[in-house]
Amino acid sequence: MSQGMKLAFIVHAVVALIFGVLLFLIPDTFGSWFGMTAGDATTARTFGAAILGLSAGSWLASQAKSFEQVRIKLAIEIVYGTLGALATLYELLFGSAPAAAWLTFIILAGFAVIWVYYYRQARA
Repeated sequence: MSQGMKLAFIVHAVVALIFGVLLFLIPDTFGSWFGMTAGDATTARTFGAAILGLSAGSWLASQAKSFEQVRIKLAIEIVYGTLGALATLYELLFGSAPAAAWLTFIILAGFAVIWVYYYRQARA
């Protein structure tokens, strides 16, 4: 596995850890930073827990020695990042997402592009 892919997994683990912890521990405060109103803390905390799971998976993937050990993780991240970016973009363009949601879109789309790049590179 390339050093670039390892670095991408580490960066992803850190970014996901930050977002996951904030959603899990202070969902209403974190949401207010993005212009969201206080809502269902249970849903936000559950989403935070899922993001923390993705963070842990990325950390573990960064320790892998071969592409085969991370192939499924990459596929999961491609699906999650792509669908998350599309959903966020839709809400930004046609819904009521606050301007701060562009940060979410950029992070999700950016990682999706990175994961597709490494997936295709390893399969070539």
